[in-house]
Amino acid sequence: MKNQIIKSEKLSEHEIIHGNSTKFFGNMSISKDMDGKTDENRRKFWNKLGLNYKKSQIIFPELKQSANVALISGKQTGAITLLKQNSPEIIKLKKFPGINPPADYITNPETGIDACISNSKNLFIAILPADCAPVFLFDPLTNYYALIHAGVLGAFSNIVANTISCMKDWCATDPQNLICYIGPAISAKAYNLKKSGLWDKTLKNKIEEKTADNFDLKLFLKGQLINAGLKDKNIEISSLCTATNQDQFFSNHSAKLIAEKQIQGRHMSIIGRN
Repeated sequence: MKNQIIKSEKLSEHEIIHGNSTKFFGNMSISKDMDGKTDENRRKFWNKLGLNYKKSQIIFPELKQSANVALISGKQTGAITLLKQNSPEIIKLKKFPGINPPADYITNPETGIDACISNSKNLFIAILPADCAPVFLFDPLTNYYALIHAGVLGAFSNIVANTISCMKDWCATDPQNLICYIGPAISAKAYNLKKSGLWDKTLKNKIEEKTADNFDLKLFLKGQLINAGLKDKNIEISSLCTATNQDQFFSNHSAKLIAEKQIQGRHMSIIGRN
């Protein structure tokens, strides 16, 4: 096994706990818990990160490939919470128009929350990606942090720009002060939007066919970050591809290609403060 936890060098310079799990810790998704070890896997990962989960609240926003953003605060300790749009942890919620997914996607973006912002201590925001990009944001001047679940539908729905706009409005954040880390996600080499069906069904009017052959999600997101006012020097991008590094990561894309859905799992991306 290579690195057990994937972290950002830039974020590691600050007092913000963050990281991406790998297969070293096992599957992190309760819904894909084949061996009954997910809870144990999570605790091992959190302990390794230095996260005091017994004194913290860990928030899992209900991800639905949406463009919606929530400002949250902690309400409990020692709790794991699925964040819905009516959850008491939400201080503010802003819903943005998203892209309707293809009919074979069993999700309703209107009801989801794919980005969360907070500055609370003893609160951690966690997502369970499997090829989508985890986008970490931290403002060292205000201590606000955010985590974005950015798949291709969320990316084209401007989930990154939406989150930064909310941080400006709600948190008095200057985008030039933000530090960003785009974590492990599917790479351009592995991602053919035409083969996935997304280009023909949903994105044909948004992206050229030649670009869809090898879509670079991370580079696309970086362009949105720059356009939103972030400094290039404050953006760090993981070179790791979740689809091709199968010894390290679970990959929905790869599992579908090899018709072994039973081996699907999820790794975890998380950020917060003790």
